[in-house]
Formats: sequence, C-alpha cells, structure tokens
Amino acid sequence: WVMRWKKLTIALAAIVLAFYIQYMWHLRNLQSLRQLESERTALLDLATHQLGMPLATFKWWLEILRDKDGGKFCDKNGVCDEMQHGIDRMDMIIKSLHDANHLSKGTIDYRSESASLSRVIRESIDSLKSDLAKRNQTISFEDEGDVPPLHIDPKLIGGVISELIENAH
Repeated sequence: WVMRWKKLTIALAAIVLAFYIQYMWHLRNLQSLRQLESERTALLDLATHQLGMPLATFKWWLEILRDKDGGKFCDKNGVCDEMQHGIDRMDMIIKSLHDANHLSKGTIDYRSESASLSRVIRESIDSLKSDLAKRNQTISFEDEGDVPPLHIDPKLIGGVISELIENAH
C-alpha cells in the first residue's frame, strides 16, 4: 500500500510540475509578444514622427518653387505638380501608418454618426478627381438612391474609400 502511495504521489507531482512548466512557458510567450508589440508600436510612432520632418521640408521648398518667377518655373515643366502629387502620397502613407498604429493599439478615434454613404463616396471621389484628370483617368459612381443613412464615421470611411481609389489608379 505504501509503494502505491509513493507512486501516486510521484505521478501527481509530475503532473503538477508539467502544468507549472507549461504555464510558465505560456506566460513567457505572452510577455515576449507584449514586448514585441510594444517595440513595433514604438517603431511606428518614431517612423511617422521622423518622416514628418522631411515631408514638411519638401512642402516648404515646393512653396518656394511655386513662388519663383511668379510661378513660371512650375508652369513650364509640370515638375511642381508631380512633386505635389508625391508629397500628398507620402503624407497619406504617413497618416495611414499612424492610423494603423492607433487601430492596432485600440486607440483609434471612431465617431459614429448618421451619414449618407453615397455622400461620403462622392466627396472622396471629388477630392481625387483632379489627380485622376492629370493622368487622363475618370471615375464614375452610380447611386441607387433610397439608401437610408448609416451610423458610420464619415472621415474614417472616406479615408478608406480614398485609399482604395488611390490604390486603384
């Protein structure tokens, strides 16, 4: 009887030890994942902040070029329009990185309101029409009408729609 008790005690201790080891391994993995997420977030914060400085410099120099000789320099060769397009695209990428970072942290500011999805789509299209026209591209949107307003964040949804259109063109 004593021998069985010892074997049972050893088996029970082995089971408890195995669960403890598995729990500690799982806890260590969670800590590693949290550390990795923290470092990723810090890197994205740093990248978006650091990229903003040269972008501001590019914007400033573009203004100087546009003012040079009453704008004749920019009108001659269209280089300023191309630079503006590049700056706008870079700005959108930085904002997308910033928003993605806030989304992954769960800190994105979502302001739901009753809004017309058709209106949001039209505003997004209108904001990009001049860029599309420069590339001899057009976009059309057919509204079926009679769609009730939705509870959405028009700014966030408009940004998504604009990004989709930008990617498509």
